[in-house]
Amino acid sequence: MEPGARPEDIKQANVDYYDTLDTPPPERLSSKRALAVASEVCRRAGGGRLPVGPALELACGTGRLSCCLMATVILPHIVSTDISTGMLVATRELAQHNGLDVVPVRADSEQLPFRDASVSFIFGAGFLHHMVDEESFFQEVHRVLAPGGLFLIFREPQAFGSRVVDGMVRIVMFLPSIAMRMLGRSGSESFDHEQEKSYSASDLRTLGQDAGFTLVRMGGHSFFHSLHWLLWARVKRFRRPGRVFMRLAPLADAMDAVFRPVIPGPLCYEISACFRK
Repeated sequence: MEPGARPEDIKQANVDYYDTLDTPPPERLSSKRALAVASEVCRRAGGGRLPVGPALELACGTGRLSCCLMATVILPHIVSTDISTGMLVATRELAQHNGLDVVPVRADSEQLPFRDASVSFIFGAGFLHHMVDEESFFQEVHRVLAPGGLFLIFREPQAFGSRVVDGMVRIVMFLPSIAMRMLGRSGSESFDHEQEKSYSASDLRTLGQDAGFTLVRMGGHSFFHSLHWLLWARVKRFRRPGRVFMRLAPLADAMDAVFRPVIPGPLCYEISACFRK
């Protein structure tokens, strides 16, 4: 997208991209994985129980996050929104395949079609960097969220850490990338779009305070997981290396769990923040 592009053009570009994105067929969710995701969400939301009441996911993508939360009965009812019809179809299929009652609704997160103070918990993963106007978006979330409700920003690219991890991937993949280009095969997806928008702890704190929120918890996470994911995305077109890298995912997650206490937050690829109205 060219600099200075109109907001409606940016949004339409997102719709066009995600409506035509190939998504994997729906699969049976692993109970172990669903519980791990739900536990992480609860921890990032302050460590206690999530608010009882209507819950809303923003930019749900393929619906995996909502389905994990419903599968573990952490949240009994979720409305999952996305601006892309294609993503809502994927969400519906995943929910139906797992016998879950997720409600997909097409909505622009910057103009939510919900009443004032009507939702107890609003959350989303990796969506904020797609917003055109973060300040207006935070005000819109504040409008829809009920007093005492929680707003969780889950796994956004972190300003410093995302560049550290991406730089490591570029170094590791320098020679293999040359070989791939010579063979006419590149990595599957460029993650440069995430580098265009990333957030420091100060950025998120200011956005929340300006909108009238109180910060509950904030912290960086995911170093080895993100390093593994970015490396896998570069080689997955090659079947054998892709399968090898995929098998290493549990090891990357385990390393994050072990080294979490000693990895400085700003070095992590992602950051999460939870706010209370």
